[in-house]
Amino acid sequence: MFLDDRVISELQRAMSGGQNRTMVAQRLADIVRSQGQFRWVGLYDVDASARLVRNVAWSGPGAPAHPVFSTDRGLTAAALSGRATVNVGDVTEDRRYLTAFASTRSELIVPVLDRAGEPVGTLDVESDRLHAFTAEIQAGLEQCVATIRGLWIDVREAPPLRGAIVAGEAARWPDRTTLEGRIVRLDPLAPARHGASLYEGSHGTQNEAVWTYLFDGPYATYDAFLLELEQKANSLDRLFYAIVDRASGNALGYASYMRLEPAHRVIEVGNILYAPNLQGTTGATEAMFLMARNAFEVLGYRRYEWKCDALNSASRRAALRLGFTFEGVFRQHMIVKDRNRDTAWYSMLDTEWPVCKLAFERWLDPSNFDEMGQQRTSLSAMRAVPLT
Repeated sequence: MFLDDRVISELQRAMSGGQNRTMVAQRLADIVRSQGQFRWVGLYDVDASARLVRNVAWSGPGAPAHPVFSTDRGLTAAALSGRATVNVGDVTEDRRYLTAFASTRSELIVPVLDRAGEPVGTLDVESDRLHAFTAEIQAGLEQCVATIRGLWIDVREAPPLRGAIVAGEAARWPDRTTLEGRIVRLDPLAPARHGASLYEGSHGTQNEAVWTYLFDGPYATYDAFLLELEQKANSLDRLFYAIVDRASGNALGYASYMRLEPAHRVIEVGNILYAPNLQGTTGATEAMFLMARNAFEVLGYRRYEWKCDALNSASRRAALRLGFTFEGVFRQHMIVKDRNRDTAWYSMLDTEWPVCKLAFERWLDPSNFDEMGQQRTSLSAMRAVPLT
């Protein structure tokens, strides 16, 4: 017999193998071809709206001569319009035949019909022998199509994949309130109060490097700097915080919430300026902890973003150290100070925050520092410790 229970079982196993559709289709084509010693077997999709037939998989000595063709061409057109198998014993005598291989003598095409009886695909089999497809073989190939019909039907009738339902309400716009820490506090930026110490810590030849990757600065005069601080402080789409050292009362840097999308619960931390005397300190880390905690726990955001120039290696190291996940690089994303900027993207999610928060708290605890102020355990190592 051409087709037996073993072959049907093999086809069924291929259908349920859990691989992607292309791999399943290829396996099916190979199985069908191996049973009858046919020259060539092809599986096709039918796109009725575009009036096109497209090859999905093939098994044989060569690729299909017509991987995509119109639904009104060839023997396929007859199978589709008639919703029935077309069996041609001698293709040289049938003008409808689209020549694929010079040695082909007979061809059989079985249409795949959906539950409404409309064609959605075809099984195309060719042989080097005249009248190769007996009634028994045709019945077997039609049974093959009945067995593997799900390759077309299940895909077309399955509901589209969609993301999980997100419960809750939109996030809040940040308030102009102070975020209190042990070493630093974050005050809403006030140029009259913070401007002098910010200018002193960020200007001068020794401080020019802090502006390398920022969108603005450095400034030729204090008045020009103060004018820019006023614009930052009064911005309607960003909220800037001055990072104030609690011991001295001096503002040592600033950072902002930006690109806020409360409806999607996405917020970014950016425009970060750390004067040299803030860089690498415990206060620098605490400032980022305070902003992240406020974003997740008070404001209700679910995605917290960090973006930087892809060439800014220090910022990229900082993002990973703080617990952000690298997501990729947007090439030629911006032109900043007349230079190309590729932007590296990082994010932290609300589901990741509990681990990150505990790591921050453990790291910031005074017991984590020796008498010289050196950390005993790194922040990255703290995140590797299980939640307790």
